[in-house]
Amino acid sequence: MNKNWRIGIDLGGTKIEGLAIDAHGRENLRLRVSTPAGDYHGTLSAIRSLVEDMEARLGEGASVGVGIPGALSQATGLVKNANSTCLIGRPLDRDLADVLKRPIRLANDADCFALSEATDGSAKGAPVVFGVILGTGVGGGIVINGRLLSGPNTIAGEWGHNPLPWPTDGERPGPTCYCGRAGCIETFLSGPAFSRDDGRGLSARDILAAGDAQTEVSLARYEQRLARALAHVINIIDPHVIVLGGGMSNIARLYETVPRLWGQWVFSDTVHTSLRPPKHGDSSGVRGAAWLWPAPGGEPESGFAVTTEPSVAQDCDPIPETIWLTRDPPDPDTPPLPERPLPPLRGEGEAESPRPETDSLSQMEINLLLTQRELMVAKTEAALADAAKSRFLAAASHDLRQPFQAMNLYLQVLEMSNLEPRARTALSLLHNSMMAGEELLKALLDISAFEAGMVSSHVTVFPVTEILHELADEYRNLADERGLSFRTHAIGALVETDRVLAKRMCRNLVHNAFRYTQKGGILIGCRRRGNRLLIQVYDTGPGIPTDKLQMIFEDFYQLDNPSRDKTKGLGLGLSIVQRTAHLLGQNVWVASRLGRGSVFSITLPLAPQQEDPPPSG
Repeated sequence: MNKNWRIGIDLGGTKIEGLAIDAHGRENLRLRVSTPAGDYHGTLSAIRSLVEDMEARLGEGASVGVGIPGALSQATGLVKNANSTCLIGRPLDRDLADVLKRPIRLANDADCFALSEATDGSAKGAPVVFGVILGTGVGGGIVINGRLLSGPNTIAGEWGHNPLPWPTDGERPGPTCYCGRAGCIETFLSGPAFSRDDGRGLSARDILAAGDAQTEVSLARYEQRLARALAHVINIIDPHVIVLGGGMSNIARLYETVPRLWGQWVFSDTVHTSLRPPKHGDSSGVRGAAWLWPAPGGEPESGFAVTTEPSVAQDCDPIPETIWLTRDPPDPDTPPLPERPLPPLRGEGEAESPRPETDSLSQMEINLLLTQRELMVAKTEAALADAAKSRFLAAASHDLRQPFQAMNLYLQVLEMSNLEPRARTALSLLHNSMMAGEELLKALLDISAFEAGMVSSHVTVFPVTEILHELADEYRNLADERGLSFRTHAIGALVETDRVLAKRMCRNLVHNAFRYTQKGGILIGCRRRGNRLLIQVYDTGPGIPTDKLQMIFEDFYQLDNPSRDKTKGLGLGLSIVQRTAHLLGQNVWVASRLGRGSVFSITLPLAPQQEDPPPSG
């Protein structure tokens, strides 16, 4: 056996894949054969033939590592928890060693995936890595400082058969799992689970290809569940990097949306864990099986050692030293310290002798650490309560809007009736009050949707002139009624962003300008700035003091409206603009001069490598 070559074997339900890499991880050879379904001895023969074929092509022997859809029991040495049931209860490692006539190393396929990505994949150099499989099944593996974690039960990282954390009423008791329990993470996050939850009888691939409103709802539900499940992992092992694998890992938006959501459940004021796609994709498992063996001259052949150069990823901090608030038990080999005589008991009226300064300082440090932890707990509980409120409002949005829609219909019926003047006046006042309440509710629900992470973007390419012309049509009559000039200056540029959210930002800025502009006019203009388009809304309003330029983006903050005049809005429009801009990864800012007016600016990304169409008239 020549350890310059490593062969990795990925034993799947339908195929057996072999991969040969050199000491530096460079791929040399890849072969596949069909798995003899339900045939244990046929599987052994297929692996032997595959390895012999690969070694014949390499011209020399190699080490062999095997990834399987299960694990070896430490109690019996037999395979357990395997999706391929013909493997269960078999001494697969010993039988493979016999047929291959050499020692082999065997690990769970999710462990192999995690090892691959931690060794030379997207989590290379990260001290603590959690590798996740989101495919037909759901599993995971843990790698610490380049070594695969394998505990006494050989189930480290087996999160797929834990219950979904923080379940809602609609998620209890949950779907039945093949393991005999209900509500396992696998029954919510696997590819088949996503398809079943969508309810249209489509495959996960077809659901994503549809890209309609139902797809958006199903994806939002999936992302929220994935965020909860991963937050539970972060609370336990605090990984630097989480890498997703399996078919569901190909959904690009997960890597942006899920980290934005999981902070609601992670027990920390900040979350620095990075969520990344796999570098090696479907090949990661078989590469990880090959990496079960060390490089030539590496560590002794024991455990699942990986000999990579000691390095730490640039965006990951090394594992810090642990600070204990209690003393470790004494080492039995360490000689005891000389005993100190106990101080005499105080007599009545005697003052307590002062403690040594070092003891007092240590106690102060401990008390400070404990106080900081209590404050962090209180802050987290407050954040969770606020998040729960936002999620409730966002989830109940439809039910809360319905009464206002019904009242609108009743008011329309009354307005068509013959009413006496006093009743007509009361009806007008009722209409104004209802409109104010509906506007407040709509703004609150919009804010709650952002805070609950339920607003997502759907990126398309479109000409910016469409938005500006639509706004011109909407506000032209209002400008005529107010005696204001209202102009748009659009350039023929294509932008690549969410059209609905982009228009909402522009409309809120225009609406805000009309509220505060009494004379003069409003202009919407566009300018190119590198790879971004700058959209600016100018007004000739009263202007904003310099010390208030940031405060106007806060919730419910308004200038010169102490009586809360509803005709001047609620103070949420600019807050929603800022939240929307952050969601789209863009910027918003304001410049102003008192008595002269203000200009609000937002950026949108220009579509790459496309010629601008000619500006429309």
